[in-house]
Amino acid sequence: MKRSTWIWLVTVMVILVIVVYQFFHLDNIKNIPGEFEKVAYIRNENNQGGIYQYYAYTVGDTASANYEALIKMLPFNGKTGETTVFFFYRDHPYPTELTLEIPNFDIDQFQPVAVYVRNKHEIFESHGL
Repeated sequence: MKRSTWIWLVTVMVILVIVVYQFFHLDNIKNIPGEFEKVAYIRNENNQGGIYQYYAYTVGDTASANYEALIKMLPFNGKTGETTVFFFYRDHPYPTELTLEIPNFDIDQFQPVAVYVRNKHEIFESHGL
């Protein structure tokens, strides 16, 4: 074989190995402490303005839960909009549907463990609904 063919072959193989390695080492929800499970999601349909997303997750292990790591993994439009994530105990009642109207679920029936909000500037824990 020609030398140029070998160079191309080795280059393709190196790129393939890198892609496969990164695929198997991506962060996923199972690697984040807390035993999280997504139970509800909704977002507004406005693609002209801010995108507002609301998630509900259950937490199996609140003592070791890394809420911010989960929020950083979620898709986010960095220019406008906001992502709000409600966390509920796995063993307590939790909503399986959310609404776009605040407080997004029946607060008399469901009590979150924590609420985090992500906007273009920061991620912060919200202390009220």
